[in-house]
Amino acid sequence: MATTLVVLPSEHLLPTCTTWLLLRRDRLLRDHTMDLIAQMLPGVDARSVRRAIETGSDDLPLTVPHWRDPDNPFLRRSR
Repeated sequence: MATTLVVLPSEHLLPTCTTWLLLRRDRLLRDHTMDLIAQMLPGVDARSVRRAIETGSDDLPLTVPHWRDPDNPFLRRSR
């Protein structure tokens, strides 16, 4: 029995998801927290995140790629 797989459009089924990250000023930020924040911001490393937080800078990118964007660093690449 042969089956054929097809791709159906599904963008209309899922709303846009926004993730908010809140940091408390009175808490120590550990390295794994900085790494997580850096992974959520494409093209940013943990050192840049720490510097921006400590100085109160707005130098971090605020745009996140669409999940279908081929340049999205969060997509799993086939090997």
